[in-house]
Amino acid sequence: CLKVDDENPDVVSYLTAIPGNTLARIYNEYRQMLLEKNVRTYLRNKSKVNKQIASTLKEDPTKFFAYNNGISATVKSIEFGTGGSEFAPTIKKMDDLQIVNGGQTTATIAEIAKNGGDLSNVFVAMKINVVRNAERYNEIVKAISTSANSQAGIKKSDFDSGDELLKEFEKISRSEKVPTDGTKWYFERMRGQYTDERNSLEGYNQKLFTQDYPKKQMVSKTDIATVAVLWSRANASNFLPFNI
Repeated sequence: CLKVDDENPDVVSYLTAIPGNTLARIYNEYRQMLLEKNVRTYLRNKSKVNKQIASTLKEDPTKFFAYNNGISATVKSIEFGTGGSEFAPTIKKMDDLQIVNGGQTTATIAEIAKNGGDLSNVFVAMKINVVRNAERYNEIVKAISTSANSQAGIKKSDFDSGDELLKEFEKISRSEKVPTDGTKWYFERMRGQYTDERNSLEGYNQKLFTQDYPKKQMVSKTDIATVAVLWSRANASNFLPFNI
């Protein structure tokens, strides 16, 4: 990797190229945990961009590095190995790796590998931001993620996916059962999360997931916001517009 020679007291940045097979192996082991600080999870091959990524990987893998913008990641710390040089050391270990931009690229590569695709000639540009300010760690990571994703195709509601209140709401939705039939509501904190989690399972496990979390009971951040606003207005006017 190459260290970016700046004077940022909070963040130290490095540039590198990660082999496609390595990136796929990491994602297929940790999946959504790797995208916790991202604004959305894998949207699969629904989007035009994801289809183009998959097409390049299959048909012209040697040009992937040139065609793709790469990924941006944050870590708490980084450890170097004995290889390389003083100005271009090799990376041995990264702590709390989070891909904050390029989640679609990462997951598409992992999907190709999972289906037996050849990634031996695929390399991905990677920017690694080591956040050194422990007290402001979450704040800085969120700022990096928001800035990196300020582009077309990102909804405003996506930027709040890492909010602690939403994380708590997500935990509740996974544990509280619907009294009538014992199923659960699935709160989709990150866009595409429901489909990605369901498709990461196979056979009977996927069937159980669908039974526990029916697609009709998947709710988004905007759904929750709509109910919250209606509830607030109803209480303010002492009028309930719906049955509780």
